[in-house]
Amino acid sequence: MSESTIEEKMAALELKRLTLEVTDLEKPFYLKYQFLSIATPVFIALIPFLTVSVNAYFDKTKRQLEQTKQTLSAETKQLQTKNDTLKKELLSLSTLSKQYLTALNKKHTTYNQQLKNIGDSLESTVKQNEKQKLDKKEQQLITQDNLVSQRINTLSNEHLTSLTSMSQQFTDKLQEVIDAQVTISK
Repeated sequence: MSESTIEEKMAALELKRLTLEVTDLEKPFYLKYQFLSIATPVFIALIPFLTVSVNAYFDKTKRQLEQTKQTLSAETKQLQTKNDTLKKELLSLSTLSKQYLTALNKKHTTYNQQLKNIGDSLESTVKQNEKQKLDKKEQQLITQDNLVSQRINTLSNEHLTSLTSMSQQFTDKLQEVIDAQVTISK
């Protein structure tokens, strides 16, 4: 092999080596061998720490949830007891209220009946008083009517007597005039 071929091959190898170095330099730092050789043991060492930390966090959260659960369970029991007490009180008040309403309804019915009786009695009394007043007025009117009728009869009789006497006088005068005329005409 000749020296020129060897030099060409060496130059090609040098070019290839430089290309690889440039490619290696273009890689981000976290993909380089040096970084990975240092970071891998650190990450491996962090795994137990992270596991313990996460377990501690979840244990703490679990304990808090257990405490909250116990607290809520106790509160639920207290509220259930209070609810039962309130239901009993409500039932008692409901029964008492029904009894009270029944008593009020009976009193209302009694008062209504008494009012009706008083109203009927009052109406009957008023009707009797009105009837007595009307009977009195009717008696007075009948008495007045009888007096007026008697007065009319008396006046009519007087008038009739007066008319009869006037008629008699008129007839007498007319007879005198006729007699006078007859005498004059004879």
